[in-house]
Amino acid sequence: ARRSVLASSLKAKRAPRGWILAASILTVFPYGCLLAIPFIWTVAVALLQKRVNEIASFSTSSWSVVPHTNQFVESAEIKHDQKRGADLVKTSKVLGWGGVTTMTAGAIALGVLAGPAGVGLAIGVGFLSSLSGAIVGQIGRAKQGRVI
Repeated sequence: ARRSVLASSLKAKRAPRGWILAASILTVFPYGCLLAIPFIWTVAVALLQKRVNEIASFSTSSWSVVPHTNQFVESAEIKHDQKRGADLVKTSKVLGWGGVTTMTAGAIALGVLAGPAGVGLAIGVGFLSSLSGAIVGQIGRAKQGRVI
């Protein structure tokens, strides 16, 4: 019964297939990509990320399809991995949003102070920060047992 309730709630929260399909089709057309990339893909990716975040917020015991007994005992090692994973996810958020801030506000500030080379530097550093934040976040989620 619990599995069917979970399945019905997950079915209602499916990925935005219509948006992804529309964006994919418009991207193929020569001038459709001018509309698809900045507008439709932005909405599609935001909707898709919203669904991924909802799935990632489930605890591992609420969506597991493996039958388990009522006698679930967490070892100290599992608890340590869970805490370490939560710390890594927090770090990934700092790196990710710090990278976005560096790419926007940092690029503007360095553009004024150092010219085009400063803009390139800020964008490069921000991109690397965001990329490392994404990788650290996936490692943290893996330690928590919720890989996406």
